[in-house]
Amino acid sequence: MQADPKFDPRRQDQPPADELDPLWAAYRAAVPDPEPSANFMPQLWTRIEAQQRVTYVFGRLGRLFVTAAAACCLIMSLLLWQPQRSASTVYSATYVDLLDEQAGVAAMEVPPGGSL
Repeated sequence: MQADPKFDPRRQDQPPADELDPLWAAYRAAVPDPEPSANFMPQLWTRIEAQQRVTYVFGRLGRLFVTAAAACCLIMSLLLWQPQRSASTVYSATYVDLLDEQAGVAAMEVPPGGSL
């Protein structure tokens, strides 16, 4: 069974350890060790809670916008939904119904005692 080339410790694209030492030294110089004191953990938790407070505000705003969007959708759907009202004959009548209605109106327009 052949070893997976991704996990081969002799890979050529990995820098040798002596090239990493200056990198680690520069990292240690750029990021100093925190002072070990009695206030280390309380200060650390203060920074963590400050970060959590920011994310809490964004989460709360997000929930607020989702609730407002759901309320708007509900209101708009209630406004668009209307029970079947007595629609005017213009929209619901057939051609025969309109002719029948016109004939009735024409019959009413004949004066009494007049001829057709």
